[in-house]
Amino acid sequence: MSNKHTLKVRADIIENMFAAYGKTGPNSQLESAEIEDDISRVMQLGNQYSEICPEFKNPNLEGLDFKHQIITLKESLAHTIPMAMPGMSPTRHDPQSENMANGSRWKDSRGNAVKSFRRGEPLCQTDLKSKFGPCPAGDYLRGVTTGSFDHNPEIRAALAETGNGQTLVPTEFAEYILDLARAESVMDMAGATTVPMTSDRLVIARQTGDVTITVHAENTDDMESTPTFDSVGLTAYTIGAVVYISRELAMDSPMASEHISMAMAKAIAAAVDKFGLAGTGSSEPKGLTLSAGNDIAAVGSPTWADVVAGILANQVDNYSSNALILSPTRMMDLNLLLVNSEVNHYASPPPVAANLMHLQTTAIDDAVGLVLDGTKCIIGVRDGMRIESTVVGGNTFAKHQVGLKISGRFGFAVSHPNAVCTLSGLT
Repeated sequence: MSNKHTLKVRADIIENMFAAYGKTGPNSQLESAEIEDDISRVMQLGNQYSEICPEFKNPNLEGLDFKHQIITLKESLAHTIPMAMPGMSPTRHDPQSENMANGSRWKDSRGNAVKSFRRGEPLCQTDLKSKFGPCPAGDYLRGVTTGSFDHNPEIRAALAETGNGQTLVPTEFAEYILDLARAESVMDMAGATTVPMTSDRLVIARQTGDVTITVHAENTDDMESTPTFDSVGLTAYTIGAVVYISRELAMDSPMASEHISMAMAKAIAAAVDKFGLAGTGSSEPKGLTLSAGNDIAAVGSPTWADVVAGILANQVDNYSSNALILSPTRMMDLNLLLVNSEVNHYASPPPVAANLMHLQTTAIDDAVGLVLDGTKCIIGVRDGMRIESTVVGGNTFAKHQVGLKISGRFGFAVSHPNAVCTLSGLT
């Protein structure tokens, strides 16, 4: 059974469990044999796919905690395979996506294969957990932070064998850290494709105009059609972040590896979203807010009608939308809309807007939002990632901290600008 099919089965099981739970109530014991069988199956699958939803591994099956974990799993599944969740509109047939899922990839001008990775497809093809334990990236970063790999001798031995130092991240660990960051990135949640870059610039062909279909009149050349093409280029920019960690935490805490790896993953994801969504294009990447082909201008206070207008703008250009991206403030504004100004009578989004993934991030300004088909977004990754540490730079010495700087080279593009609509002038 494929991973995708297994996840769909999990989605169905969870829906059944959630419905059954609603009947029993938050404080009732789940005694039904059918429900217990569902629980057992979900626990087995939860352990098998613990990386996708670690919150549901070995769950507490009683009370409100159980309900919270069911909701968490539902949300994780929705982000992993959005169209597998009941109540969401089916994805239209996309031959390009299907071909990519079956292993075929883009090709450059010389006919060389260009690998690409959608959400859920890991860059790291090595099972590092089997080789180095449950938190390989964190253990590696902890070693970089403390200068000692005594907590994981297997990593120390592997570094000695390959001759890699503690500054340039070995390829497998770099890919694994990037996968952790991708899981935290709003762009990746929206469906962006990640493409490894073999140089500082990658050029991909794209079609900008449709073929025109006509009814032929005899002896005329009216069937001529000229679809227009151009290229989209990804230019690699160095972006990164600095994270400060106390030396006591790095050396003594049994959870240090997990804390460090998640801190770095979130830092990378924040940097990717900042420039991928809102980059100015001046000495930095140009983000989606400046690359969009459609715009709903001077929106003011956002309503669900504005979101629907963005969906329609994309549909007119023959593109569906799968995500809405707003700042936390503007997303809350939408969620607090009232019906006829009645207290506590909140307006529900129309189905076409409810079916979008509602994603929020501080990487995007309060004044702008995005309605888009995120699968048309491209994130290019050039070379490995570099980790540098210091105990004397800035205030790290005085504060007894370790400063970790992680940097990499990324490029951003959208293959079909008219699949992206900005909602501008939000207030």
